[in-house]
Amino acid sequence: MDKLKDMQNSEGAQSGKASRPLRALFEKERKRRLEDKSALIFDLCVFAVGLLFSRCHVIFGTHPLGLALTSVLPAYVWAAALGSAVGALTLGADGVIYAVVTAITLFLRVIISGGGKRDGGALFGENLLLRMSASVIGGFIAAAYELLLTGMGQTGILYGGAMILLPPALTFALSGLFGSGFGIEELAGTKRELFSLTGKGDTEKMNAIFFQGSALILLFFITLSLGELELFGISVAYIFASLATLLVSRRFGALRGLATGFLSSLGVAGVYSVSFGLAGLISGLLFEFGVAYGLLGGIIALSAWSAYSAGMAGFLSTLPEYVMAAAISMPLLRAIPAPKKEETAVETKQSAAEMVGTMSLAYKNRSKGALDGLEVSLISLAGVIRNHSRGATGLEREDYLSIVKEAARRRCRSCHERELCERESIDPCSARAEALADILINPSLNASHSCPNTDS
Repeated sequence: MDKLKDMQNSEGAQSGKASRPLRALFEKERKRRLEDKSALIFDLCVFAVGLLFSRCHVIFGTHPLGLALTSVLPAYVWAAALGSAVGALTLGADGVIYAVVTAITLFLRVIISGGGKRDGGALFGENLLLRMSASVIGGFIAAAYELLLTGMGQTGILYGGAMILLPPALTFALSGLFGSGFGIEELAGTKRELFSLTGKGDTEKMNAIFFQGSALILLFFITLSLGELELFGISVAYIFASLATLLVSRRFGALRGLATGFLSSLGVAGVYSVSFGLAGLISGLLFEFGVAYGLLGGIIALSAWSAYSAGMAGFLSTLPEYVMAAAISMPLLRAIPAPKKEETAVETKQSAAEMVGTMSLAYKNRSKGALDGLEVSLISLAGVIRNHSRGATGLEREDYLSIVKEAARRRCRSCHERELCERESIDPCSARAEALADILINPSLNASHSCPNTDS
């Protein structure tokens, strides 16, 4: 008995140790969500999308969107799973299997991710391949249940194949929103050109293309899942498609507004997809001049093409929804900067920088020429000053002649034959003074001069 108790205690201790990391992950996730002020808003949005996706029929009787959403998200997975389960239960008895599969997929993701290295060991940080694996397992369970229930008929085989293939395919298709270096929060919270392909490497271009492709797929399925909802004859799907078209054309330009308007409304009614695409194109072109011009141009383009393609019924089917979406999105449209204005600002900054650089270079060259001229002038002036200094401090020939005569006179005063020279009218000072002055001025002259009548 003691050994049995020891074995039970050791097994309990091991299970407790194994569950500690998982409890720590849950606690870390709870603290992070408490610190994130926008978590509740995103929870509600993801819950609503999960509820709509789980009710959306795709093909062969399958509803794989809720399972794919639960599999692909790196955050807010609890809200997605809860929304998918609630939406599946609203389908009746057929939806119970989807709720069970969603719960199993959530459990698999918790076990698989359980302390992965990505995001500091947070839950649901596993790589894309593991997320797709969880969706495959969930889809396989649903397919096996359907085959056991209905047998190996054509309907069961088509349903089973679709449930096995569609969830991982949709998981991969939607993963560009969460695995390409961008986040959904950045769409409205930053001025970066997320979809721009200019000036980027091949990897960055592919990430941007994958991101925008996933965004368009998500918008398509959201509109498709909203197709059955109407309020007093107003289509909620058309309101959502109009909102998405206006915001994208304002934020990312005319071409992306065209793609968003066309693809987001394609799942509801293909006859009006061209109308929404033209509205996005015209609005994106006119938003550069002002929000009012963009809204008015979009309304005119949508109304004109809808009336042309479906008459008065088309005009009345799309115009009220677009006007309501324009009124709802007005504050956001005013707050979002147009991309061309950003490009203009960047070009203005570049032009200003180039102008300043050109002016500084011209000033430098002009100053350099002036400094060179000043240097030459100073050098010339230095020569003039030097010559002037030499002329001011040097002795002329007359000065040397005067000095020589004075020296000769002093010499003659002490000479004992001075009286003899005076009687014979000999002036030795005058006789050799000029020659001696020339020698003093130019010492290179080699001449010997002696004073007559002087031996000493």
